[in-house]
Parts: sequence; C-alpha cells; structure tokens
Amino acid sequence: MYKIGDERKPLCKDLEKAYAGIVNPILLDGDVVGGVIMLIPDMGNAPGETDVKVLATATQILSKQIET
Repeated sequence: MYKIGDERKPLCKDLEKAYAGIVNPILLDGDVVGGVIMLIPDMGNAPGETDVKVLATATQILSKQIET
C-alpha cells in the first residue's frame, strides 16, 4: 500500500499521472491468477482504511467468481 512519502510507481507510460495506491493479488489454490489495483492521481491522498477494506472485499468477490 502506498504511504505518504513513498516513491510512487507508475503502472505504464500511458498513465504517467496515475499511480498504484493499493495492489491486492487474486489467489486460486495458492497461485496468483490476477490482481485488483486501486489507482490514485498524481496529487491524490494516500488510501485510507476504508479503501483498503473495500479493495479487499472486491478481491475476495473476484476470487470466488474465478473459482466457479
């Protein structure tokens, strides 16, 4: 998770002003099969606790969908 003061990592050259705020892997039988990324703008605030929980919930839902 990005914290204020951390180096921001751009996702690709086409998104130079959007950075990964939170990255959660989607796991299936212990293997990474995808991921969920929350983007933050160049001058955006760091993700809060609510953002982390929402992204974790979205990751769990997607993981269960992929299993079936």
